[in-house]
Amino acid sequence: MGVRISPPVLKLIIKYPTKEQKMTKFKNYLSECYTELTTKVSWPAWSELQSSAIVVLVAAMIIGIIVFLMDTVFQGTMNFIYSIFS
Repeated sequence: MGVRISPPVLKLIIKYPTKEQKMTKFKNYLSECYTELTTKVSWPAWSELQSSAIVVLVAAMIIGIIVFLMDTVFQGTMNFIYSIFS
């Protein structure tokens, strides 16, 4: 059997952060995020961003066409198989 510690005693043992400490930590986190995003991150140029978007658009269209063709072939195959057995 283990030792059971009552909740009031447990609160004395474990120090929970106060609301002010939590808010201070959150403000520090936001400040560090802003600093990192403005100074350490290298953002792409507008032309590079446009070319990447075009590549993604073309790739999505090609994949969509391939899925459409596969679905059409599968549908035709299934219709053929169902027509044999009905």
